[in-house]
Amino acid sequence: MTRPLRLAALAWPVGRGQSLEAKLAPWCEAAREGGADLLVIPEYAPCETGFAVRGGAVAERDAAASAAPALLSALEACAARSGLWIAGGTLLRRTARGVVNACPLVSPSGLVGWQEKHCLTRFEREAWGLATGRFPSVFATPWGRLGLDVCYDAEFHPQVRAQVSGGAAVIMVHAR
Repeated sequence: MTRPLRLAALAWPVGRGQSLEAKLAPWCEAAREGGADLLVIPEYAPCETGFAVRGGAVAERDAAASAAPALLSALEACAARSGLWIAGGTLLRRTARGVVNACPLVSPSGLVGWQEKHCLTRFEREAWGLATGRFPSVFATPWGRLGLDVCYDAEFHPQVRAQVSGGAAVIMVHAR
């Protein structure tokens, strides 16, 4: 790493009624005041409003995927305003391969990239019909190369080893 990385890990209080940006703003401010460089949000946390729909698992998935662009914009706005990098939990994101569970890495200047969940749970595969995400990669940051794994992906050592071989000095795991 080129310089020390100070993390702020957010324990997400589940609750609806606020926009993601309004909910995140005070936490970003507190993380920045505490000297953090990067705020880590748990898997699925930003999707809570999409999960509030009725109609079953597929309706829930589709509502969360439809909300993803606005949720990403909220993460970008919070990162720009606070000067923090944000590993933004996960969003259900539409791709050419289908809907994937993906963690956005956002810097103060915008989206750096996505880490898609590669190893899905049975519920994600069967009830939601999610597509398998791309194999984990690494991202260049001011602190060196960073790996992001989404929940179950960390259980599979070849993926984690590939990130270490790719130069990851730190691997963060987003889980619920």
